[in-house]
Amino acid sequence: MNKIIDLHFNMRSRIFSILMFCLLMIGTSCLQKDYDYEGEPLDPNINMTAWEYMQSRPDVFSRMTEAVEYAEMRDFYTQTDRKYTYLFLNNRAMENFLAKYGAGDFIGVDVEKVRKLLLYHIIVGEYHAYNKKLPIEPIYVKTLLEGEDGLLTIMVEKSAQATAVFQDQIVNGNIIINRLNSNYASQSINSVTTNILASNGPIHVYRNYAFFKRNAAYVTAY
Repeated sequence: MNKIIDLHFNMRSRIFSILMFCLLMIGTSCLQKDYDYEGEPLDPNINMTAWEYMQSRPDVFSRMTEAVEYAEMRDFYTQTDRKYTYLFLNNRAMENFLAKYGAGDFIGVDVEKVRKLLLYHIIVGEYHAYNKKLPIEPIYVKTLLEGEDGLLTIMVEKSAQATAVFQDQIVNGNIIINRLNSNYASQSINSVTTNILASNGPIHVYRNYAFFKRNAAYVTAY
């Protein structure tokens, strides 16, 4: 009888040991998978110009492409002689711009207004979250739009996971243009996607457009 009891006990012990081993292996596998996923760096370099990237995503930038072609400004996005920071406006942003003029297409808007819109959203120099040029407080930078209407501030804001609207903000930071009260009465816009490093400068994407406005009575450039 004692031998039967001992045998039964030993079998239970072996089964328990096997189960614990399996659980340990599964747990280790899961942890390793998570570690690999979290630890794998994403290369922000896309090895193409800003224009080529715009063309690669017609689902997002078809309207911006139309605006660039209409304003005959393709060269600003294909050039490689200097670095610009490109503030890309997605289809929603461009629809907002067109709605201001009650237009369905850019041909219904004065071409100079469209040019000024695009020039304001190109910044001289490189500003992204991977260098020290982009602080957590707003700074004035030079856009391609001349004069007072070209005044623009930029900053990076790191967001906690619980408060980030877009997951990209957690890793790369939210690039804010014209943070409230940082540039007179100018409209503030928040990024959707940031730090896409094209060969001719970084790209940040927005779902609304920005403009300079000194006060409530100020007539904006576009």
